[in-house]
Amino acid sequence: MQNIVPSENEQVNKLQLEWREQYAEGAALHAKLKLVDEGVRYEYAQRILELDQLTQEIWRKLDYFKDNGVLPEEPKEKEKVDNATRTTVDLIQRRNTLRSYISKANKGKKPKEHIPKWEIELKEVEELMNGR
Repeated sequence: MQNIVPSENEQVNKLQLEWREQYAEGAALHAKLKLVDEGVRYEYAQRILELDQLTQEIWRKLDYFKDNGVLPEEPKEKEKVDNATRTTVDLIQRRNTLRSYISKANKGKKPKEHIPKWEIELKEVEELMNGR
């Protein structure tokens, strides 16, 4: 694990905070793996893998900042992913992410104005999963 040093760049500080939150969530889930039944364990494991990917992406951006003094540019236009082409694993990961976002928003840790959008996407993802 790399040391997190506060930065004058607000975006870097935001990424560092996001990393801490995701890392803490993953560590908490990992600690519970042996305490839950198999179905819940699978969901926890999927979420841990998703969080690991997210934290690796954050570190990639922070390493780029460390080497170049600026964060990498984000794509100008984010493409909407076609749910029909997603794999089952992708759908499970997205479902878990959306559930987490909604839960965090209800607890005041994420903006509540996004809840309706997330709930609509969650319903779409669950319908696709049930159709497979």
